[in-house]
Amino acid sequence: MHDLTLLIGTCDEYSFLWNNFITLCDKFFEPNCKKIIVSETKKQHYDNYEFHCFGHDHWSNRIAKSLDTIDSEYVFFVLDDYYFNEKITEKFLQNSIQFLKENNANKLIITPSHINNTFEIFYKLTHIQNNLYKQNDDSNYLTSIQPAIWKKNFLKKCLHPNWTPWQFEWIGSELIKNQDNKIYLHNVQKSIYFNAVRRGKVMSEGWQEFYKQHNLTHSPMNTNL
Repeated sequence: MHDLTLLIGTCDEYSFLWNNFITLCDKFFEPNCKKIIVSETKKQHYDNYEFHCFGHDHWSNRIAKSLDTIDSEYVFFVLDDYYFNEKITEKFLQNSIQFLKENNANKLIITPSHINNTFEIFYKLTHIQNNLYKQNDDSNYLTSIQPAIWKKNFLKKCLHPNWTPWQFEWIGSELIKNQDNKIYLHNVQKSIYFNAVRRGKVMSEGWQEFYKQHNLTHSPMNTNL
């Protein structure tokens, strides 16, 4: 896929996640596209992945610098603690990009959650068709970092200097509220990922069972979390 890049955000402290992330990405992410890991100083060789290391700069600055090197119009943006656990096919992503183009959309979130009242309250969704929703422009999570396909230039516009991921989600959403952001959400039937780490580097509930199910390795850092 020439119009899509898989962009993976990480940092040196989260390097203990990389081997498992790559194992599952190779298993479940089928499209043949460029895959870029944006880190700080650490890197490791993985076939078909390239590292962009920008030193101990702020998270948003590193992501923005990497975007400047990308030629594709769209990026599938994901953080390294989102472990894929369902097939993401090239046809699915091609259809998603076609939807973005037809609707002049800026972002399509691929949510693993069935839409419920709590989710609708936080994301303020308007049903469009089938499992597709438009995120209302006064939502609190317009810049959510859940796995999503972004128009590259829109993602770059939303990134402000010297931000953490959480500032990107909270302040970033506030700054673009009440504009016609054209952000959509695809409510897929099966979970496409397991969020392995919660904020503060605390392993998510059920991580032991998930690791066992997918034959993942337990790094030394896992035992301290």
